[in-house]
Amino acid sequence: MLLGAAALRLSSLHSGIPYALGSDEPVILDNVLRMLKDGSLRPPFFDYPGLVFYLQLPVVGLRFLAGLVTGEWSSLAAASASDFYLWSRAFTALLGVGTVYLVYRIGLRWGMRHALLAAALLAVMPMHVRESRLVLTDVPMTFFVTLALLLTLRAHEHPRLSAFAWAGVAVGLGTAVKYTAGVALLVPLLAAWLTSGPRHSRGWSTAAVGGGFVFAFFLGAPYAILDLTGFLDGLANLAAAYRPRDPADGHAAWVYVKHLMITFHAPGFWLAVLGLVVSAAQLVTSRPRLPRALVVLFPVVFVLALGNYSPIFGRYVLPVLPFACLAASIAVFVTVSVLQRFGAHRTLMVVQLALAALALVPPTLHSIGYVRAAAVASTKAVAYRWFEANVPPGALVVIEHGAFRFPSDLYRSVFVRHVTDKTLDQYREMGAQYLVEILYDSFDAASAADRDAAADEAYADLLGDGEEIADFRPSSSHPGLALRIIRVPPQ
Repeated sequence: MLLGAAALRLSSLHSGIPYALGSDEPVILDNVLRMLKDGSLRPPFFDYPGLVFYLQLPVVGLRFLAGLVTGEWSSLAAASASDFYLWSRAFTALLGVGTVYLVYRIGLRWGMRHALLAAALLAVMPMHVRESRLVLTDVPMTFFVTLALLLTLRAHEHPRLSAFAWAGVAVGLGTAVKYTAGVALLVPLLAAWLTSGPRHSRGWSTAAVGGGFVFAFFLGAPYAILDLTGFLDGLANLAAAYRPRDPADGHAAWVYVKHLMITFHAPGFWLAVLGLVVSAAQLVTSRPRLPRALVVLFPVVFVLALGNYSPIFGRYVLPVLPFACLAASIAVFVTVSVLQRFGAHRTLMVVQLALAALALVPPTLHSIGYVRAAAVASTKAVAYRWFEANVPPGALVVIEHGAFRFPSDLYRSVFVRHVTDKTLDQYREMGAQYLVEILYDSFDAASAADRDAAADEAYADLLGDGEEIADFRPSSSHPGLALRIIRVPPQ
């Protein structure tokens, strides 16, 4: 299972480097390389607390040393961020595989079959597979949140202050990666108050959780203290960008639920919902109660918390996936146990396999299709190679958002919503030499319908004055967007 999880996350990991990166990958890796070159450990900004940069620093350092040995470069100044994406993505992928293992260890509290199925679900979950292949914050954060759940359950089973402190440490590290992981603090805090025993003190356990959390957060984000003014200013800027939603717009929790339904597919999603309902009902009838309470409580609170703010991105709900996979596994075997009570012994194995297949097969096929598509050279890749072969470095290229990107040390890039935002004379004035256009017929009919007559006329004028020099249409061998390259002729 772990090998399968690794295969999905590591296969064709080079796809899109350096022309079609994840939206925030350059934000992280460009700044990690800058920190290494400048010799400064201060994060470039505080949209992320800082630990994600420190996790990637040794990976980038090792990659640089490997490049020195093989003669790729002779100095750190000669290294480009494009050279480090593969290793950094591999590190994120391994954290994703590690999260699958953590889910297995957590699932053992319900039984071996529960553990295997829950881990298998996370191993093939499309959202987790996709995000594990990118240098972003969400997979590391999910790893630490899942670790916090495992350590919390251990603290509940063996109530020692050190065990509760370690659970707080895991949450603190997750929060040092991304602030939203702080919601997971309710996991060990709830355990501190629901755990009973002759030597257990709720007050001291709560203090241990809080102490571990604070220590780990400032260990992972030390400049939250060393540059307190910059940290507080960064938080203020982040709060301005992520404002509470207007009540008139409604709560956005349903949007995240929709993302969960897409990644689980309908059978797995409804099994997860059933598992949450069953776990909530068992809080009254079964023991131990804490594991069931955590499986129910954290996903609900986390989704409701996310839904209060805008903007919305599907990957933000990633920490819920391990809990939802556990819930789906619980639903499968609860259904089997109910049938067993009614004496349907002959069909138990068939039902068990059928439910497991319903949960596993759709996301597995989805993830395999995604990985296979990543292995094929897209139109973006072909267009990027055309530029490398035909355009000298340093040229200024205007690119429509969503087409592709260039490394900053190869070409100068300006991004626009539509190339018709400016006239050809305006592009000449700014020194642009090439335009990259996304052809509308590469979109669906609804997107094409958004064009009006004025936009069509603007494109016609641009092409009338400009020179179309390359055209890349999607095909079975090169899927993707239809792209057109227009040269801006000199005056």
